[in-house]
Amino acid sequence: ACARVTPFSANSLIICFCDFPADEIQAMRKARKAKGYSLEAVAYISGVSFTTIAQWERDERTPILANLISVADVLQMPLDELVGRTVPK
Repeated sequence: ACARVTPFSANSLIICFCDFPADEIQAMRKARKAKGYSLEAVAYISGVSFTTIAQWERDERTPILANLISVADVLQMPLDELVGRTVPK
C-alpha cells in the first residue's frame, strides 16, 4: 500500500491511504472470522460502524488508519498482520 503523510500540526499527522490492495483488506475478514467475531461485534466494540467495516471487506471503501487501529485492537493483533502485510527483509 502506498501512503501519503501530510503534516496536520506540530504534534499530529494525517495519513491517507491510496490504492489499498484488496487482498490485504481481505486478510482482515479472514482474521475476524478466524477469531470468531461477527462483523457486528467488531463494529460495536471498535466504535467503527458496521457499514464501514462491511464496505472495507467488499473493497468499496478505503480504510483510514485510526479505524484500522481500532479494529486491530479488538482482534488483538498487530496492524501489519490485520491487513496481511509482510515486512520486506
